[in-house]
Amino acid sequence: MGDPSIYEAAGGRDVMLRIAAAWHDRAIECFAGALHDAGVAANLEIYDAMLSYWGWATWYPMYAYHESPAEVPAKLPMPQWDWAQTVTFRESQ
Repeated sequence: MGDPSIYEAAGGRDVMLRIAAAWHDRAIECFAGALHDAGVAANLEIYDAMLSYWGWATWYPMYAYHESPAEVPAKLPMPQWDWAQTVTFRESQ
């Protein structure tokens, strides 16, 4: 999800998932606010689609570790999707 350099700058995918696991609901609220600030909320169809996608796309990685951010394994590989929806994994740095 997203540009791998963002995860690397933050310390890796595992670090980002630990943060996300602790803050999933807040992350969705922040994304909704960002959509609003960007003017996307003016088009409810697009706003709803993007917010629904964000909730869906983040649910599994965040729910998988919902008991405790400490459950997130170190050095998780970064998933990457292509247009055929094929998932490949790039090793964390």
